[in-house]
Amino acid sequence: MTAGKILKSHTMRYPFDIAVAYALLLLVMCCVVKLALV
Repeated sequence: MTAGKILKSHTMRYPFDIAVAYALLLLVMCCVVKLALV
């Protein structure tokens, strides 16, 4: 695979990656808050 092809596919996937990262971060934060409250 060429670097351009990898870069293009990554750029197209980028917004999805950000959404997944934020979802995971939110999930972790919820777990931390639950543990802190217990």
